[in-house]
Amino acid sequence: VTSEDNIHTLQTPNSITSQLIHQNSSMRKKHGWSLSLNEDKTQRFSSSTDLNNTLQDNTWMSNVYELKLDNLRIKHIHGLSRLVNLRFLELNNNEIVRMEGLDKLNKLTTLKLEENRIMKIENIENLLMLRKLDIGKNKLTKIENISTLVNLTQLSVENNEITTLHGIQPLVSLMELYVGSNKLESKKEINTLKELYKLIILDLTGNEVGKQMDYRLFTIFNLKKLKVLDGISIDPREVEKAKDAFLGKISMELLTEKLGHTNLKSVVELNLSNCGLKEISHIDSLQNLRELKLENNNLQDIHGI
Repeated sequence: VTSEDNIHTLQTPNSITSQLIHQNSSMRKKHGWSLSLNEDKTQRFSSSTDLNNTLQDNTWMSNVYELKLDNLRIKHIHGLSRLVNLRFLELNNNEIVRMEGLDKLNKLTTLKLEENRIMKIENIENLLMLRKLDIGKNKLTKIENISTLVNLTQLSVENNEITTLHGIQPLVSLMELYVGSNKLESKKEINTLKELYKLIILDLTGNEVGKQMDYRLFTIFNLKKLKVLDGISIDPREVEKAKDAFLGKISMELLTEKLGHTNLKSVVELNLSNCGLKEISHIDSLQNLRELKLENNNLQDIHGI
């Protein structure tokens, strides 16, 4: 950011300027990270000229640790590239349409972009230290471009228009996932989360999937480490009920997972070996089935075929 850029952006409304950053950030002291830049300005600058000189110098930007720019009608993310030590960035309730200008913030651990107009998750692949990401209340339709965020522990995409959880599997460190009030309809989306072995908190309230029969027990059964579902702690008795309902049984979700589709009438061959099955059910819809493999299960009989 040049001095000429600073002068220009200071005159531009609804944009991120050096002055705006200076007024709304916290910087690193010699021993710690607690000094707010907008504290006691009268003592630190004897005149507006001193402040302008500081803004044009830009060296102070490398000490900025936290930046909160909420409710400022900001439309574009720019002017942040010199904030090389920024850890916390908050841009809630603005008019941002595109995620941009973030690629140099590779020490960022928390990014909040709630209540904007963002339609796509993008341009954050370099934020490898990111641990918390909040993009709730935007216009997202899917979760994408996050495969490099392997240190992310908390993701919030509530109140969007998301129809699938596909793409979330690479987030191997994820512990908390908030996807309430979206457009998830099928229980197969829950199976997408099986690879998130550290997930302990999941919120899917306000989605159609939550209205399906046995939704809660199905989710508890498939996500073994889960402790809280939709804001309610999981009781050990629920875990037992989930096992009784699904353990060792053929479900529509299992068939869909094995087949890759839901067109059961077209199935001619089906391999259900090594599935831990104790009984056979839900195969009466396989009207054209010719070959069924059931090796290495726990079947006591073949009633149901």
